[in-house]
Amino acid sequence: MSRYLNEVPVCGSHTVALNQACLNLVRWPSMFEFWAQSTECVACPFWHLTNPRDRTPFQSLLVNTSWPTQIRVQAQSQVICEKTIHFGEFGEYVLTVDDHGCHWETVRQPVNALIPLYTALGTLVLAKLIWSLFRRLYRHRRIRLICLSLGGRPTSLVEEDLGDDSQLITPSEEADLQMAASVSLIQPLEARRRKPRLRSLDAFRGLAIVIMIFVNYGGGHYWFFHHSPWNGLTVADLVFPWFMWIMGVSISLSTRSMLRNSLPRQTILFRIFKRSLALFLIGIFLNSDGHNDFRTLRIPGVLQRFAIAYMIVAVLEAFLMPREDAQVTGWRYHFKDLTSAYGQWIIMSCILAAHTAIVFLLPVPGCPTGYFGPGGLHDQAQYYNCTGGATGYIDRLIFGPEHMYRHPTAWKIYSTTVPFDPEGLLGCLSSAFLVFLGTVCGRIIIHFSSNHSRMVRWMVWTLVLGAIAGCLCNWSRENGVIPVNKNLWSLSFILGLGAMTFATLTCMYWLIDVLCWWSGSPFHYPGMNAILLYVGHEVCKGYFPFSWKSFSITHTEMLLMNIWAVSVWVMLSFILYRLKFFITV
Repeated sequence: MSRYLNEVPVCGSHTVALNQACLNLVRWPSMFEFWAQSTECVACPFWHLTNPRDRTPFQSLLVNTSWPTQIRVQAQSQVICEKTIHFGEFGEYVLTVDDHGCHWETVRQPVNALIPLYTALGTLVLAKLIWSLFRRLYRHRRIRLICLSLGGRPTSLVEEDLGDDSQLITPSEEADLQMAASVSLIQPLEARRRKPRLRSLDAFRGLAIVIMIFVNYGGGHYWFFHHSPWNGLTVADLVFPWFMWIMGVSISLSTRSMLRNSLPRQTILFRIFKRSLALFLIGIFLNSDGHNDFRTLRIPGVLQRFAIAYMIVAVLEAFLMPREDAQVTGWRYHFKDLTSAYGQWIIMSCILAAHTAIVFLLPVPGCPTGYFGPGGLHDQAQYYNCTGGATGYIDRLIFGPEHMYRHPTAWKIYSTTVPFDPEGLLGCLSSAFLVFLGTVCGRIIIHFSSNHSRMVRWMVWTLVLGAIAGCLCNWSRENGVIPVNKNLWSLSFILGLGAMTFATLTCMYWLIDVLCWWSGSPFHYPGMNAILLYVGHEVCKGYFPFSWKSFSITHTEMLLMNIWAVSVWVMLSFILYRLKFFITV
């Protein structure tokens, strides 16, 4: 790839960009026609690679390298040859067609676009190993004695970051507890201890915000760090649902705390509405960046989806969560996390059923009932203006096309023309159910203090949700009753992501809070200031040092720039953590 740092590859009169290659078409005689289609475009008609009226024998075209491409050569509607080829980045290919058939030749070898990614991952892993080695050396008794002899007690900066994970309270808190115990022994010491914050949950939240910043800043311009065009999953599709689920965990824990502190339910509801309004308004503020015309201002958005889903689930918890646990014995004890929330389960199941019924049963003018494809070229372009089916129709009806995304993720592949918003109104219902699944995890934390009890239940939920999601999508991307689709927040999508979040938290909880093999660093720090980092990275996206005009057209520089931007935000979060400066909404 380094050969292109000072040499810009060209294809005829065009410059070859990232995720592109050059295809030279040679035809003798000129009656042959070239057709093509990406394999990512499901059931789409082929389109002309060249202008049908242009009969020149030689043409150069840019082709996409993200997915394989189907190439078809015809002469008077007769197929001469057909081939599916996955072009390599910056490669140059020649397809020659004559009376003897089709001949392929690679005149410039493509580059391995993944080498910069492997190098970056290796560097990060090596840095982590070196840091872990430093931690072990620092904790060694003789090394600490040398540090003490050279400069007294080591500073808390390194000591706190290294972290004695077995210590659940800080030294100052322990001193306060001992003083309280010396004054009065009536109340047990355990009752005065502040329950330790679940470090793995903060680390999980931090991991999500770090990946979100990375993909929003470009993800090194790799296709798998961008959202899936329609059905299926990429890395970029994971982080938003992760946040929703984690928010659900926090809802149950915080509501429980407020109720046990005898806070009136009216006060809790007021806080919920205030937080929902704040999230919604911040989302509108971010949407107005460069698009502050009220006639075309986009109304849906990420934080707006957070606000609505949060309000639905948090209001239910505030109304229905009991202040104190009912005493249960026998088999009911093992299911008290479920039986204590039967009201929430009934209501949320009805909401999810309503979402599914609307998707499958709502009539959409000009579209078949129950269609939820991307429209455009999909299915031989039969439903060109039906993007998203009922989901898109409701948004266009309520918000108006001018207040939605003009070019959704399906636009480039399926050539859609109808506006569609992935953070639309109907998806709020399924998103709320994903948040509710987070409260299920939170209730397990509340009702069961044993690590084994928590982890077993989380893994059971992983298997149950994963199995249901797999059956709904038929363990495939396109062939299921309900495909996995982030644009629609389909039922299989939220259940599958719910399973993934349960599994991820289980692993992180085991490593961080149980075995104490990992402190959660560095993800713990951004996890403590997630809303600040989200808003900050959106506002500062176009400013140095978070981005700059690239010097070359390589993944190396793009990846370096995006990793650097993420690192800056992580360092800022660490500084804020040291200053005990946290912003919540």
